[in-house]
Amino acid sequence: MAVIPQFSIAQGYKFLNFGALGAVHVTPLAYAPIVLAAGWWGYGCAILLGLTGSLAHSLWHGLYLFTILEWAMVAAIVTFLMRQDYIGKLPMITRNPLPAVLVAFSILWPLQLAYLILDTGPKGLAQPDLLATVWSGGAPSLFSNLFFAGIVGELTRRIAPYRWFNRTPRRIPPYATNLNRRLLFALLPMTIFGIAILFWANTRIVSNAATELVIDQMTRDAKNAADVVPFFIRTGERLVLDLSSDPSLYGRDIVDQTKHLSQGISTIPYFNQLVFFDTYGRPVTGYPENDVNLLELTAGEIAAVQNGLQERQLGHELVFPNQRDAPVLVSFVSPVIEPNTDVLIGVLLGRANVVTSPLMIPAIKSLQGRLVGSGIGFITDGQDRIIYHPDPNLVQKEWQPDFSAETLRTSSSNGIAYSDRDDDGLRRLIYYLPVQDYSWKIVIEVPFSSVLVQAYKTSGPLTLLLLAVGAIGILFLLAISSRMTLPLGLLAAATEKITEGNLADPVDIDGPDEVGRLGEAFERMRTRVRSQVESLAFC
Repeated sequence: MAVIPQFSIAQGYKFLNFGALGAVHVTPLAYAPIVLAAGWWGYGCAILLGLTGSLAHSLWHGLYLFTILEWAMVAAIVTFLMRQDYIGKLPMITRNPLPAVLVAFSILWPLQLAYLILDTGPKGLAQPDLLATVWSGGAPSLFSNLFFAGIVGELTRRIAPYRWFNRTPRRIPPYATNLNRRLLFALLPMTIFGIAILFWANTRIVSNAATELVIDQMTRDAKNAADVVPFFIRTGERLVLDLSSDPSLYGRDIVDQTKHLSQGISTIPYFNQLVFFDTYGRPVTGYPENDVNLLELTAGEIAAVQNGLQERQLGHELVFPNQRDAPVLVSFVSPVIEPNTDVLIGVLLGRANVVTSPLMIPAIKSLQGRLVGSGIGFITDGQDRIIYHPDPNLVQKEWQPDFSAETLRTSSSNGIAYSDRDDDGLRRLIYYLPVQDYSWKIVIEVPFSSVLVQAYKTSGPLTLLLLAVGAIGILFLLAISSRMTLPLGLLAAATEKITEGNLADPVDIDGPDEVGRLGEAFERMRTRVRSQVESLAFC
């Protein structure tokens, strides 16, 4: 296993479920044959071993285009650096195996990001945070594999130096052939690095601001829904209390009782079912469904009825229907008491639909994505069961907040905002708000893509401006470098002419700066030497 090449980015991550890279992804001797071949035999053998290793990995883990490219590039980069004959301290350092593989790492790791973008397509660009996580997760494996290979190369070179390739430095590096290139080699990377830092800072700041903006919007939406829930429950309790106080329920005329229930439903569009029970908890009549057996009363409703008979108190109970896709109901219970004699007549039960109730419509709308972008919201009860969800298949499912997740700052003292990932690995923002005085909770989930949309709207023009300024700055850097080194090049050419005995061409360089004064000094020297040569010629 140690000599079989292990691709530095773990395949099988499916991009959205990458997992954690473990020790199995570090194969210490994976790149060692390439380093040894580069030091012993050269390009051909090193690249051949790289291709062979990549094919072996493909047979083991599956074929990926970048696998072959990565191993071929490792062989080419390491062999070139170890066999180059440039003079200078930096080329001398990179002729050693360990620095050579570290340079290869610095080149290959950024290319892996490009591979991930090409491999994942728009899905990856929509989740740059996950893309960065997968990319950074491959760095330890790639670095470890190359580092161990470099150590093996260093040990082998010291144990058997006579077999190792050694070349005498003869050539000047391309970046050191003239002063202009030296300046560009020193300043251009610093300029690009500075632009990259500004780009990262701009993106980071805008992303944080967009996250806070989305969380504030989630907070408002959750608060709007949380304010509706107490009003919905209190209204139901008040309505069922008013209906239970009607004298028509005190008598024994079932027709009058049914008529009263019918008027209660038609007058105020709140309840969709009313049922009257006697003092023994037996159903007497109901409307619109008169056959109470068809209502399939739950154990919680029956317990609420018994509690109303015994304690003579108002109450409400959630009803989870047995039918698929059926909405959750809330049953309100009120004792029916004759006010003059304080005699208990029975109990009135009223069912209200959580989804279709006019009082809950504002809350439902705020949880269906109209106010929170592409996010969704739902409601849970005191037992963490989902009461309402845009996806009916999730109703009655259990949902609990992840208090161990990364918490985010929010403007609400009661709510909790945090960030986690869904089952597909996509990052999302979650806001969790308990309803005041009740056990219900409001939950809003927003995909992180909503934050990216907000960030793009803000940072897009700034990014373009930054790139434009950076490009202009690089052009100015090139122009300034050429402007600074051109007179020195002319002076060098004039000096060569003087040493060759050509004293006829003037040194046309002047100015108040050091280069100008040096040019004037060369011109005076040329004139003096020429006059002396001419004087000697007349003698």
